[in-house]
Amino acid sequence: MDESKIRLWRLKDGLGPMIPRKNYEHVASRIIYEVKSSRKGQIDLSHLIDLLQYPDASGMEGDIGWYILQVKQDLEARGIIKTFVNRDRVQTISLTKSVRKYKYKALGNMPAPIPTPAK
Repeated sequence: MDESKIRLWRLKDGLGPMIPRKNYEHVASRIIYEVKSSRKGQIDLSHLIDLLQYPDASGMEGDIGWYILQVKQDLEARGIIKTFVNRDRVQTISLTKSVRKYKYKALGNMPAPIPTPAK
């Protein structure tokens, strides 16, 4: 496996696409930061996408919204964040209880997801 890429995980399907590791680390750290720094410890997905859409020094190429959604699904599969939908069908993201007290210094320390059996 190419070390400059990372395989993403899915809750239902198991394996997801591979993306550049630097893009993954940038988006994952931004998602975790924005959720942690939000007032209620949770953030609406649409607001998160708006915050992360602005260009920055990451040098990411391609559809940033796509990367955000892919990394969000991976973080859910790894048990780092959870998403719930309210009655207005708004997706809200928060950190899982076990992660809230944990400080990530490097995303390489994230737990591996539990592999789903092949169908």
